[in-house]
Amino acid sequence: MDYNAVMEYSSRNGLIENFGILEDEIHLAVISGDSCSGSVSCEADYKLTVIDRNQLKEFGEYSADGICDTRTQTWLVDYNGEMVSFEMLAAFCTDIPEDCKPNDNSSLIFAYSNTLGLDSDVAAKWFESVLKTESTHPSVTEFGSIRFDSPIEEDVQVHSSLAEAINSIAANLRSPLSGTPKNNVLDAIKTILRTRKLRTCGASLVVYVSNKALVFYPKIPAAQLRAKHIALFSREPDLGGGTSDLATLATKTYGYGVVSNLTEESDVCCLLVDIYDCFFQKFAVPLFGKPLCIYYQNVFVQGGKGSIELEPFVFDQQNGYATNRNKVANVFNGYPLFHEGTYTVKIDYDFPPGRQYQLSVRMFHSYQYV
Repeated sequence: MDYNAVMEYSSRNGLIENFGILEDEIHLAVISGDSCSGSVSCEADYKLTVIDRNQLKEFGEYSADGICDTRTQTWLVDYNGEMVSFEMLAAFCTDIPEDCKPNDNSSLIFAYSNTLGLDSDVAAKWFESVLKTESTHPSVTEFGSIRFDSPIEEDVQVHSSLAEAINSIAANLRSPLSGTPKNNVLDAIKTILRTRKLRTCGASLVVYVSNKALVFYPKIPAAQLRAKHIALFSREPDLGGGTSDLATLATKTYGYGVVSNLTEESDVCCLLVDIYDCFFQKFAVPLFGKPLCIYYQNVFVQGGKGSIELEPFVFDQQNGYATNRNKVANVFNGYPLFHEGTYTVKIDYDFPPGRQYQLSVRMFHSYQYV
């Protein structure tokens, strides 16, 4: 099944309407067999889902192997050691979600508008001057960039260092491409979500647009970014007219949006001055690292409605870190988000029945020294 078939089927029976699948995440299954036996599978790094008129079964990385039952005109498929009857074998493949821990190595990816360089070299100078004030968190080991508002199809470019990434962006902005754009900021984010060129789980994605992204329908819901634990930081010029849709999307991840024009020199790094002053100065440099996780747990729940209580969050303000350090990273010194004490962590959930769901529970600080 392709994306359109999956969505049409979902609208008829409601089995997969809550999957939140993007078009780029649907891949065709591989089908083999003869008139009375068949096998449906996915290529490596994808998981298989088989749907019928009234059921949905997830086979993961395994194939769905079945034989026909001529008496009932159905397919008998081996599912976890049990023969399950299917009236039809409709299948599709999706990405296997990554599970990255907060302190795992991650990547820093820049998405930037080609039109930033059309009028002057100010944007190029700004990026070049960034290297004078910025460095990355030690856990950031991969770097990437992608250009949008471009007249050609663009893909993620991989760089060996922050300096190489910045210099590549500056060079492209000094020689911007002319012509009718074939892509926009949403296309760039979608390309990043599906790339396999570098590790995107736990990545920091910094987006620079030349105009305020006020009117676009966010076909990429925040859930898709959160599923990969991507923190989105946006930088847009101050054109007035309210909150940007892109900035709103950023705040639904672990990041934030910045409204500020690029100047000849990069702004004083917010992370090097008083945190409260930054809010009133409309700070301009997104975090070049990744948000600081202070609580982390993964749990699995069965579909349906319920609640689950997790390990409590214990914050010791005097020592500057949470006492359950096996789950928690150090926090920003001097500016704890929590008062000292023990906090109960309880999750209420309501999922479609028939499958297991993973909940990744994380609490983050917005700032840290780099």
